[in-house]
Formats: sequence, structure tokens, C-alpha cells
Amino acid sequence: MGDGTPRASRDRSGHAGRRCGRRGLRFPREAPVTGTVRLRAHAKLNLYLRIHATRPDGFHDLTSVFHAIDLADDVEMAPGAGVTMSMEVPGEIEGTANLAARALASLGAEQLAIDITKRIPVAGGLGGGSADAAAVLLGARDCLDMSMSDDELSELGATIGSDVPFFVRGDGTALVAGRGDRVTGLECPHTFWFVIGVSFSPLATGDVYSRWDELDPAPAPASAEAMIEAVTTGDVAGVGALLYNDLEPAAVALVPGLAARKEALQECGALGALVSGSGPTIFGLAAGPEHAQEIAEAASGLFDRLHVVASSLRSVQRVR
Repeated sequence: MGDGTPRASRDRSGHAGRRCGRRGLRFPREAPVTGTVRLRAHAKLNLYLRIHATRPDGFHDLTSVFHAIDLADDVEMAPGAGVTMSMEVPGEIEGTANLAARALASLGAEQLAIDITKRIPVAGGLGGGSADAAAVLLGARDCLDMSMSDDELSELGATIGSDVPFFVRGDGTALVAGRGDRVTGLECPHTFWFVIGVSFSPLATGDVYSRWDELDPAPAPASAEAMIEAVTTGDVAGVGALLYNDLEPAAVALVPGLAARKEALQECGALGALVSGSGPTIFGLAAGPEHAQEIAEAASGLFDRLHVVASSLRSVQRVR
């Protein structure tokens, strides 16, 4: 996409327009906003995450099983300008860290205003920024009646954040590979229940990967295929036994007490516990909703905030 700056162009009718994405996609500069659109952008958990070699572009290849949960941000788009956030969690999102603003800029959609109600913890390993960016791309397509396919939006999204293509696709569960740009949706009609332990001290993804680069890689105890089998068949005990994250040792090395909180969550009854993504959020798997409530009550005081959540069939969904 070059430097990411939209350039003036003309569509086939001769009208001035904007070009976005690597494929020269166009929509009219004065494309009318067709109405207000609201989307729900869900958090994700990494049930399995294996990191591979560093790529020539500086990113890492990975193999991961992403699973969406019903902790979500609301993203509303309407005529206007700018991006505003109503924060229900601590933290600030500014500059290049504001992936929603970057998504809007990548489309050159100055005629849209974005209002985000932020519930997903900032820099917590739950993909909240990427989910919001994907919601902006999808919502802008609807608001501006743009003729962009999911493949085209995913390609554009990958220039904003490695997790964005998963959320653009919208699958609740997926096998994610490459640097995050290869997404294969998985059929998962089963509902899993989790207790999410949130720490309000953010952990930068880049710092965690840098620390991982310094560590000796450990062999994974199981394969992504084994996790996929457990998830798609609803094998709760199997999922708990197969939880794995290559980045967990790096996150533990950077955050004092993280390993102890994970162990405590397991002692509270979780069938398995894991740092999600680059952390510092830790999740515990429960046998069902009542068990999840029991774990949350036992874990009270271990984290800055606890959530009892269930699986979501969609990672981003339009609600209006």
C-alpha cells in the first residue's frame, strides 16, 4: 500500500475519488453515508499459539487457534468526522496505537465519524484494537456502499495490524497462520466458558516478542491439529489440557507475579489456564457457566478485574 496515504483518482464515471489498498480500489470522494451502522467487536483468546522464525520483514510467522468471546467493544459509525472513544477500561489509545483511526485513514473516509465504547482491556493480549479496526473497515464498507470484498478488506487490514484479517473475516473460531494474514474459519457450534483475569498494566506486544527472541524455544507439547479437534468437537477437558502459548514465558519474564496468578487461577478450579496472546491477560477454562462463576468468586482479588464470558460465534458482527 506504499506509505498508506490515499491518492486522488477517478472512477469509471470520471468522478474524483480515493484509491485505497494495494489493488487500487476506488470509491467516490463524495460517497454518501447511507446511515448509521453499529458493530460489535469481540475480544479473542489464543487457545493455541506457536511462534516460528522471524521473517525478512521483521514479523514472526505463527500458528494459532483464535477463539472469539462475548466481551466486546461497540463501534458506531455515522456522518461526521473523527474517532472518539468512551473508555470503560483504564488507559489511553493515541497516535499509531489507535488502529481504528488508522483503519479510517486507510480508506480516506473523512466523511465518517466513529464512536467506540471501549470495554476490551488496552494492550491486554485480547485483540481489542484489531477488532475495532476491522469493525471500522467493515462498517465503512456498509456506510459508503463500497464494492470491496472480504479478501480486499483483509489485505488492507493486514497493513494495519496482524490480527485484523481474523476479525475482518468474522469467524468466531479460526486457524490463523503466516503473520496473521492466513485465516481458515473453523466450525465451532459449541459454547465454552471462561474466566478472564485482567491486569490494568498494559504489556506492549513488541516488547514481548523481543523478549521471546532472547529465549530458547521450547517444543510444543501438542499440535494445533489436536487443539482444533478438541475445539470443534466440544471437548472441554481436551481444550483445557491442550492450552499452549509460546509467548507465555516471555510475558511471565516481563511481568512479576504473572506466573503466580496463573497458578492461582488453576487452584481456583480452572480446567486449564493460559496467558492470552502477548498478555498480560490470563484466562481460565470452566466446565460451564456455574463452574465459571465459582472460579470467579474464588479468584476474587487476584486481578484488577474479572469477567465471566462465553464463546461468540462471530468475532465482529453488525448489530444495526
